[in-house]
Amino acid sequence: MRIPDGVEPEAAAAVPLAGLTALQALRDQGQMTAGSRVLILGAAGGVGHYAVQVARALDAGRVVASCSGRNASWVEGLGADRVLDYTRGEVDDIDERFDVILDIAGGARIAYLRSLLAPGGSLVLVGGPGDGMLLGPATRIFGGLIASRFRRERVVGVNATWSGPDLAILAAMLRDGCVRTVIHRIVGLADVPTAIAELEDGHVPGKFVVRPMSDEGTREPNNAPSWSGLNPRQRY
Repeated sequence: MRIPDGVEPEAAAAVPLAGLTALQALRDQGQMTAGSRVLILGAAGGVGHYAVQVARALDAGRVVASCSGRNASWVEGLGADRVLDYTRGEVDDIDERFDVILDIAGGARIAYLRSLLAPGGSLVLVGGPGDGMLLGPATRIFGGLIASRFRRERVVGVNATWSGPDLAILAAMLRDGCVRTVIHRIVGLADVPTAIAELEDGHVPGKFVVRPMSDEGTREPNNAPSWSGLNPRQRY
């Protein structure tokens, strides 16, 4: 897939897996349509920050996102109508109902999230913690799938698939400025183990990007994730 004109290579490189997961989770598993009310838990992460933008690009009627307070301002800048600070317990007492809930963070009880669904709504589970000895994080997802068989609301998991047409959709969103990449840090190959450890520890905003041939080494953000993927006249 050709990188659209005006899009930086690092921004394009970060998109495929996380972007496909966000798009397919909302459109296919979540059955999102224009006007849908969407809740995204874990909105500052790699998949989450794309999901906020993809939901807006797909004409969501309302997008509510959760993240830590330190990331709230730039997540709101992605297009969220309301940002909840999970560190202050704001996710535990939501007074709205949603057509689609995308749970990337995995910190809330499935029963609680189901209670936030509008009739016929969909809860889409991307990941999260799990204590099962055999399935690990998948334990939570499979538990939700089984429980959903006895309810009107849907609980579904995500298994993103490689799709040329979907990559073309994401490329067009990048080109048109509907989607942009937030890069947490650009690292060289030598720094990949450290980056992976940081990812496993959680709470990494945006995306790591590996630049194998870079002589610059690790590039640190300036107090906040950097906007990338758009030429200067397109940036907000």
